[in-house]
Amino acid sequence: MKVLAAVSIRQYEQAAESVRKYFNTIEMGLQILFKKKGQLRDIPAVKTQKKLIMIIFGSGQPMCGQFNEVMASYVSSRLDQGLEDRPTKVVAVGPRITSNMQSKGIGVDEIVQVPGSVHAINDCVEQLVLLLDQWFSEEGYQSVILFNNRPVSQSSFIPVRHRVLPIDQMWLDSIQERSWPTNNLPTYTMDAGRLLSTLIRQYIFVSIYKSFAESLAAEQVAGWSRCISPNKRLRSISRS
Repeated sequence: MKVLAAVSIRQYEQAAESVRKYFNTIEMGLQILFKKKGQLRDIPAVKTQKKLIMIIFGSGQPMCGQFNEVMASYVSSRLDQGLEDRPTKVVAVGPRITSNMQSKGIGVDEIVQVPGSVHAINDCVEQLVLLLDQWFSEEGYQSVILFNNRPVSQSSFIPVRHRVLPIDQMWLDSIQERSWPTNNLPTYTMDAGRLLSTLIRQYIFVSIYKSFAESLAAEQVAGWSRCISPNKRLRSISRS
């Protein structure tokens, strides 16, 4: 049981690491584009809107301890403290997190299934991206925040959040200000606006993929921690 859990954790951690490397490639693409066409940073695709979508990642299996409760409490606490705007739409990844969110007074509008393997993550990400496309075009949404648990050791995890849209202007500025590693800046033949749109879409895709992979790894950690001694398990929960 422990061995299988450790293997699963490692698979999801490797998926998250791979997508982080791909994220660096997207940053380099944006860097090339902004150095040649700096004014494209002000394209309307990054403007702020009040209508907010929250995507909250829960577990796909039972026997995960306080995995869903930790996540629901984290989101609820940030809302109560005014650290987040009230969402117009909430998406739950996995049905198990739904009751936890509802117990905190947070309704769920859509439920997306938790992928059962690394290979199934792509399909789930595409499902979410299609939902976002629909809501953006039909209902004027532009703000998206992701909440997921992230493993910090083989026996503990922490809840984290990532704002996907609107894109952080400071992040874009930092990309443009970076020095290119060589004296020759690569060029491109695609229309600049179309290239920017493609890069932003890839940025959204990998951001969601990363949350899936981290959440799945953390879920395996939560399940594995139930196999260790009670005292160690209590220390693991208190750190998260």
